[in-house]
Amino acid sequence: MNYASNNFDTFGNQPQQVFHEIWRRKNDHNFKLENNQTKLGLIIEGGAMRAIIGSGYLVAMQELGLNDIFDYIYGTSAGALGGAYFLSKQSPYGITIFFEDVNNSDFISYRSMPPFMNIDYLMDVIQNKKRLDVKAVKHHPTNLLITATEVKSGEVHYFSNHDDNVDLLTALKASCALPVYYDKPVKINGHSYLDGGIVSSLPVLKAISDGCTHILILMTDGKRRLKRPPIPFWYELWHLRKYGRGFVKDYYGRQKHFRNILEVIEGHHPDSQNINIAALAPHDIDLSGHTTDANKLKKAYQLSYQYAIKLFTRY
Repeated sequence: MNYASNNFDTFGNQPQQVFHEIWRRKNDHNFKLENNQTKLGLIIEGGAMRAIIGSGYLVAMQELGLNDIFDYIYGTSAGALGGAYFLSKQSPYGITIFFEDVNNSDFISYRSMPPFMNIDYLMDVIQNKKRLDVKAVKHHPTNLLITATEVKSGEVHYFSNHDDNVDLLTALKASCALPVYYDKPVKINGHSYLDGGIVSSLPVLKAISDGCTHILILMTDGKRRLKRPPIPFWYELWHLRKYGRGFVKDYYGRQKHFRNILEVIEGHHPDSQNINIAALAPHDIDLSGHTTDANKLKKAYQLSYQYAIKLFTRY
């Protein structure tokens, strides 16, 4: 099955089975996560300002009452923020951050090359202006796994909303700490972390290893499937050199990793042949990770919201 619109595609390995499982859980009045034989995972891609597309899906899903049916939610960078607002049932509130609070020079500054993204300012908005209900996220039965990259090893680490020894907001900041564009590693328990999407923006294999039998993936940049590996720019190499060759290799190998993950999503990998996977991916949407135009941001939100509503209600 490949359900498409002018701006979105849905693809994967038996994706219709994922939507059937979502509605089975939603319509079961006796449903409890701990009593289920299947495991349902939700993966939310980041992408800086492009993540408003993922948040648009989530607003639709909240409107349909789907906040409490997932065993695992995996969030990367701004996708982790979207996952947190989704669990706290604040998605319509959280999405306004994109076009009311961070589409300005307080967050994205073009006075440097490359543009600087002030993650400290973003976290201040989340803590004080558009307050995330941290308590609700911490006490939600769904396991929210926040991806971050450990700088020294270059390996992906997953922080959970149920971790007692990790501050949730600090974990979210680590996942959003873009190398080059913010470039300030976040310290957690003696280790330094940067953006979770450096190695894996779509932790599908992690979801499979956690036992997920059904996986829904909310992508924010389907165009990347058609791109060639990125060319190293001098300013990126200058910023990244301090983290070592291993980190630089992972940074520039992420496109190859992404193509491999697409094989997993489509069931062409031994580990995913028996896993039901549905991925929602945009195309032909005029939006980048640095977009600050409120009208463009709102349009992207409306398109992803409308697509998700139509797609989910088909089942």
